[in-house]
Amino acid sequence: MESESNSGSSRHALSAHILSASVVMIGVSTTLIGLVKVAKAHMGATRADQYAALTALLFLCSALTSF
Repeated sequence: MESESNSGSSRHALSAHILSASVVMIGVSTTLIGLVKVAKAHMGATRADQYAALTALLFLCSALTSF
């Protein structure tokens, strides 16, 4: 009985860590998209912003499933 409650609290703690980390990484990804858009005039066309958008969507899915 005690191991079940311990397992539940560890799952809750793990999902809280996943939620906070994925929210931070969504912010990093969107910042990267903005920086690439600003630097595009100097660098030329790249696919870095598309890859950052894809990772932001994956982190969003991670945040939603952990919530």
